[in-house]
Amino acid sequence: MTTAASVCGRCHDERPVAELVAYVRAPGTVVRCRTCASVLMVLVEVRGITCVDLNGLATLDPART
Repeated sequence: MTTAASVCGRCHDERPVAELVAYVRAPGTVVRCRTCASVLMVLVEVRGITCVDLNGLATLDPART
């Protein structure tokens, strides 16, 4: 998954997921665009269920590396 291609929904910067900025010292994980600092992904666990919000991404393509 770290080699998956991601495109920011705000600035349209394209880069592998491994190059995004992840903040993990919170109740969940927040992943931001390295170029514009827009929130791309939010992952949080609630009562044993992992909730994922990918609204900040224009595209996420695991097949393209």
